[in-house]
Amino acid sequence: MRPVRPHEHPPAKERPMGLIARFNQWKRAVKDRRIEGLTAQATDLKEGQQYDLLFLHERGVVRVKGSGQSITKIYAAVENLIRKELRVVVKPGTYFVSSGGHQNMATTTEYTFTLYPCRTEHLGISAVCINANRPIPGKKDRFSGVARVSNEVARFLEASMNEDPMVIQAGVWTLTDNYSRYDVINHLISRDSLGNTSHPVTHDHCDKAKAILEKLEIPHRLSHSDIPYEKKTKDYDNGSYEGEFRHGERYGRGRYSFKSGGYYEGEWRNNKMHGEGILVFDSGGKYVGKFEDGRAVGGWYHLPSGGRKWSVENTRGQWEHPDPTKGIANSLTNAARTEKKTYICKNCSTQYNAGELDDGRWWNVCPKCKGPITHNS
Repeated sequence: MRPVRPHEHPPAKERPMGLIARFNQWKRAVKDRRIEGLTAQATDLKEGQQYDLLFLHERGVVRVKGSGQSITKIYAAVENLIRKELRVVVKPGTYFVSSGGHQNMATTTEYTFTLYPCRTEHLGISAVCINANRPIPGKKDRFSGVARVSNEVARFLEASMNEDPMVIQAGVWTLTDNYSRYDVINHLISRDSLGNTSHPVTHDHCDKAKAILEKLEIPHRLSHSDIPYEKKTKDYDNGSYEGEFRHGERYGRGRYSFKSGGYYEGEWRNNKMHGEGILVFDSGGKYVGKFEDGRAVGGWYHLPSGGRKWSVENTRGQWEHPDPTKGIANSLTNAARTEKKTYICKNCSTQYNAGELDDGRWWNVCPKCKGPITHNS
């Protein structure tokens, strides 16, 4: 062995590998062997070809995890466990399995992405809660793995993927939990900063979900007959109502009496005149016919002086009398002008002739300040 010269340093001794370093090296070796083994078993998977996420998960070549952020979206992490590039599609009805006691979440739209070899893709997907009897998932709740909803739920999700999220939620809960319309509407309640509550799922949402389910010939419980109701009297600023209520809204049959005179008696839905009814004006005239969402859509207006005219209310709230055979198109306010009555607003004291109130609400609402109107002479 040659002597070390003064300007040379002796060769450093190789330090033995520490316990932690040896453990990490062992973990990397195990992971590499697993990747090689899974890749060897996936020789039938072709790069560039599209595969369902559920299929890849069942094959064991991807790992799927997720977290819930709201009832309409889930954030997922999909890890590719092989050394192949994969084209992945997430189909409507693929649901992320809850890791705890919260609701599972099913995707509502089709989503495609590329999964690169041994990489993880993070994505946000539109989703809907299923299993309504469980708590709604929050930011701290986790999901692990994916599965497939029932055939009926999958068909509904595919048919409703372009609908409002609350339409989809109404249809899913009635299928997964046998919820009635009343159950669906009252299961989800939101509260604003002032403490006021509201129902995100409405009757309109249920009606749309019901129409889709019936088109698909899927049994459901979203019919109006499933909603319990109660009869009571309630006072309002411009009148009082006596009749049926359902979950706090005028719904069913009832009579609304205006303080300024006149009343409506008939069918209601969502606090609006809807269905068959009679609207009696304080001037003595009355409309008998059909209403939709608070607007008269076809019926007879009976003049106080006798006679009647077929009447409808246009979208601006003005009344018209279309007659296809004679070409008549007069307004109800013009007919009222012949009654020679005047009205006064209790709030701003503005006076009107009957025919001057062209907003179609001349029997009880002031066009200027929206206050109550009563007879002046």
